[in-house]
Amino acid sequence: MKKLTFFMFLLLSAQISFGQAGNRSQRNSGEKYRQLEKIKLLEVLDLDEDLAVKFFIRKDKHHEAQRTIMEKHKTTLDELETALNNENKNEAELTNLINQNEKLEIELCNGKNKFINSVKDILSTEQISKLILFEYKFKRDVRDMLIKGGKNRYLNRRGERKNND
Repeated sequence: MKKLTFFMFLLLSAQISFGQAGNRSQRNSGEKYRQLEKIKLLEVLDLDEDLAVKFFIRKDKHHEAQRTIMEKHKTTLDELETALNNENKNEAELTNLINQNEKLEIELCNGKNKFINSVKDILSTEQISKLILFEYKFKRDVRDMLIKGGKNRYLNRRGERKNND
C-alpha cells in the first residue's frame, strides 16, 4: 500500500510540475519521459518511501537547474549561428560566444557532479553506481528508440520499410 501511495504521489507531482509551463505536446512528451524515468529509477534503486521522496526532490531541483543552463546554452548556440551566418563576421563576438558555450558546458557537467554529491547522504555507493549507469542507459535507449522510430516513419512514407524490421 505504501508503494502505491508513493507511486500516486510521484505521478501527481509530475503532473503538477509539467502542467505549469511549455506547450501541450512538448509538456506531454516530457511528462511521459519523466514519469517513465521515475518509475524505472524506483525499480533500479529500490528506495523506501522516505528516501524516494528526498531523492526525487533533489533530482527535480537538479533537473530545473540543468534546464535553466540548457536554455542559456541554446540561446548562446542560436547567437553563435546568427553571428556565423552574418556576412560581416565579428571575430571578437565569435570568440566571446565560443567562450560562453564552453562555460555553459562546464556548468552542465559541474551540475551533474553536484547532484551526485548531493545524494551521497541518502544513497549507498552501489545505488549511486546504479543511478549513474541508469541515466546513461536510459537516455541512450530512449534516443535509440526515437531514431529507430524516425527511420521507420521515413521508410513507411517512402514505402521502403522491410517486413523484418
